[in-house]
Amino acid sequence: MSKVYRYMLRNEEESLVDLSTELQFIRSYFALLKARYNEAIECKVEVWDEDLERRLPPLSLQIIIENALFQNRVSKDSPLVIRIQSVNGGALVISNNIQPKLITDPSDFEAGLDILVKKYQLMNQPPVDIKEEDGFRKIRLPFITQTEEVLL
Repeated sequence: MSKVYRYMLRNEEESLVDLSTELQFIRSYFALLKARYNEAIECKVEVWDEDLERRLPPLSLQIIIENALFQNRVSKDSPLVIRIQSVNGGALVISNNIQPKLITDPSDFEAGLDILVKKYQLMNQPPVDIKEEDGFRKIRLPFITQTEEVLL
């Protein structure tokens, strides 16, 4: 737990982190989730070694994982499976099986994801792509090669 909080505090002020750093955090964060949900949640990481030095906003993967947990039911009989994969074109695809749960207040179930999408827009980056098809939600998260922040 201390690794998770330390990472969150240390990287709050950073605009970008290496994928390898983000994945180390996700492994620690996911260990906490496994302690809570046991076999009701799985995370599979299939990332190319050459992508480990690529950059993305800190806590991006946590935001996406939390969004998947918030929207979907989890159970031992029907686990939520989250997959993080490198893809051609300089991006990650984070996917999960869709098992919708009843949401009483849908107003903020996409709030964290909206912030991530806006972050990419403010840095003049390719857009975050979100699709739902064939029972899966897929979020394409481009790696950031250079930043040009928009001045407001």
